[in-house]
Amino acid sequence: MSISQEEQLITPRGCLSRRCDLRSAYFRETFRVEKLEKQLERVSREKEMYEKAAVSLLTTIKDLLKPDYAALNLLRERLFPIPEVAALYYCVSDGVINLWIITPEENFEAEMKIADSLAELFSIFRNLKFDFMIVPRYDMKIEEIVPSGSKEVFLR
Repeated sequence: MSISQEEQLITPRGCLSRRCDLRSAYFRETFRVEKLEKQLERVSREKEMYEKAAVSLLTTIKDLLKPDYAALNLLRERLFPIPEVAALYYCVSDGVINLWIITPEENFEAEMKIADSLAELFSIFRNLKFDFMIVPRYDMKIEEIVPSGSKEVFLR
């Protein structure tokens, strides 16, 4: 093959026909690249969603495995049927579970029911340390009673 024949094959003029293998290969590769880029974007979005879900799941599992979770569930079960209990909040600091039991107003009978529930809690979970307060709310906002950073167990 002579040099002029090779130049004709390499030059764009030689590849303007529809049957040119180089041209069709170029468009096939371009299409594949675009398709792969779209798949990469989709996979990247899915990866971000899976990572967020995994972090959320691990956080939930860690909360479920904490010993205070079982204690709070028991306390919720015992206090929720008492209509005088308006809310229950907690905060864990230095290994102590701080509880705020909020009532609408002072009520000696309700406080005795709450004390019975707390006594049961203390006897079951002897390895945990608790600090609790029964606070009559009156007209105060909950934010005024409960410190920031505390978590709600239930609220009526």
